[in-house]
Amino acid sequence: ADEDLAVIDRYAGERIGDYEVEGLIARGGMASVFAVRDLRNGQPLALKLLLPRDRPGQSGEDGHGRFRREFRSLSRLQHPNVLRVFDSGMYLGRPWYSMERIHGYDLRAAADQLAELPTTEKYPRIESILLQVARALAYVHDRGLVHRDVTPANVMVLDDVEGEPTVKL
Repeated sequence: ADEDLAVIDRYAGERIGDYEVEGLIARGGMASVFAVRDLRNGQPLALKLLLPRDRPGQSGEDGHGRFRREFRSLSRLQHPNVLRVFDSGMYLGRPWYSMERIHGYDLRAAADQLAELPTTEKYPRIESILLQVARALAYVHDRGLVHRDVTPANVMVLDDVEGEPTVKL
């Protein structure tokens, strides 16, 4: 946790491309995701920045290549249940890309919330979530791509709109 606070302090207010960093959203084994604001239009977005090469799990140019291929693949996708990406670049020798900023929770947290609902509400919501995940994966697979990391942490359930959950991969 202290290391995360150091990351927030180090990057808050920093400019990466046309984006100003507002704070850390999440950190994984390969990259950190920051809340950013687009300086061109004020739009709140997220920015995924590859971790430095000297970190465990990073394999130098191979990691950079995978990260860039991930952006290229995502940039070709247009589906309501697939996270949209916008822009990419390099920052201090590390690749990044900007993407839509979503407000919600991961599937694990959603499952905990669903467990508390009465059966008549729970099962229709579960069906909706699973159908959206299936549609997103079918869309991705129909384009010759494989997600490779479908986990509860990588399935986001957005704040309900009119009582209906929206899923993003």
